[in-house]
Amino acid sequence: MPQDRRESLRAATNFPAHILTDGGRRTPCTLAERSASGALLKVVSAASLPDAFTLIVGHSGEIRDVRVDWRQSDRLGVTFA
Repeated sequence: MPQDRRESLRAATNFPAHILTDGGRRTPCTLAERSASGALLKVVSAASLPDAFTLIVGHSGEIRDVRVDWRQSDRLGVTFA
């Protein structure tokens, strides 16, 4: 089993959110897991997204700048800036 290197425990969520890029493009996503230091985002295509962007969480209106730590085809692991 791979070692979990997260700084803090993540809680499962299922909140709608949006990714806002520097160019003004808004991409829908789902905030699937969240911790004090970062999150797991489900997206349609991770390859087309930049390495840093603004995350807007739909249920609360929270706005966070994030940095991508890892990506898979439909998921992003991000750290809050």
